[in-house]
Amino acid sequence: MGMNDDSLRAAIYEAVTSITAAVTMSIYCGWAFSVIWGWFMVPVFGLPRLSIAAAIGISTMLSMTRLSSQSNKDSHWKLLAYYFVIVTVSLLVAWIAHLFM
Repeated sequence: MGMNDDSLRAAIYEAVTSITAAVTMSIYCGWAFSVIWGWFMVPVFGLPRLSIAAAIGISTMLSMTRLSSQSNKDSHWKLLAYYFVIVTVSLLVAWIAHLFM
């Protein structure tokens, strides 16, 4: 019986940490999307600024289309780390480009 309790605790811990990481990553992606939008779309095309909430929604919709084509071989932690690196590098490159505008 103790083994089942430990397994249940491990499964709950994994679920809670996965959900927390996914929510945190969604907020980070949304924030980065709204910042990059403000750097380029607002001055170049005269579009309105995006709120972080709107950017989270758009970013989530785009992520859903990309996730369906991802390989199931990778763990969800590896995918979250991959997206974190991609978003961070994209933000850095966009920041540098925005300095030349």
